[in-house]
Amino acid sequence: MSRISIALPTERQFLNDSRYRSKLWPNGTIIKYSILQPRRGQRYINGYEREIAAVDEAFRIWKNTGLNLSFQKTNNPAEAQIRIAFLN
Repeated sequence: MSRISIALPTERQFLNDSRYRSKLWPNGTIIKYSILQPRRGQRYINGYEREIAAVDEAFRIWKNTGLNLSFQKTNNPAEAQIRIAFLN
């Protein structure tokens, strides 16, 4: 499985810098994400199944960091705050 490395600002940066505070989701927020389906004439990249599994794992890890956020996968891109595509 692929590994995803996420560079996060330090806790001090989050707490002391209003630029970060204004961009934070409130505690307890459920953030919906969707893996977009290719449109006609587009194809998924080879091995996209691994990439989708890596995205799901990254959201699981992020949820368990103690930031009090939850992530929910949805098949409806219109209701997702985060939309992800793996296209050629």
